[in-house]
Amino acid sequence: MAYMQKNVNLLLMLLVVTFIFSLVLLTTLYRQNYKNLSEDYENASRTLDTISQNFTSKIEELQSTTSTLNLTSADKEKLDDLYVTLTADKAALDAELQVVRAELDRQKLVTELNRRRISDATADVSQKEQQIDTMRKNHKIEVEELKEMVCNLNIRLNPTYQCRK
Repeated sequence: MAYMQKNVNLLLMLLVVTFIFSLVLLTTLYRQNYKNLSEDYENASRTLDTISQNFTSKIEELQSTTSTLNLTSADKEKLDDLYVTLTADKAALDAELQVVRAELDRQKLVTELNRRRISDATADVSQKEQQIDTMRKNHKIEVEELKEMVCNLNIRLNPTYQCRK
């Protein structure tokens, strides 16, 4: 029995050593696997953080682009409305301009006609003034001749009569 007890002790010792060795080996393997999994998790976590940050920045860019697009669309609509209004105003102003130009052309014709009338009237007045001057000279001469005749007649009637000059 001593032999069996020695073998059982040895077997138990061998079993305990094997168990401890297996436990150390399993712990080392578990630690290595845990370390690899932790590194993979950390890498995946960093990648996800980067992707999340990129995703967040892209969402912000998209929101900014959307708001800019909305503003641009609103501005475009305002500009379209303004364009329509300005086009209508331009058409009205063009029509008014045509009316004003027609009136201006008519007034130019009236002004030119009046200038011609004034020119003709001025020429006629000049001519009439010359005729008046000529008639005055002729009448003055006639008056002088008549005065001289009157003086001569008075002298004939009264030889002492003196003519005024």
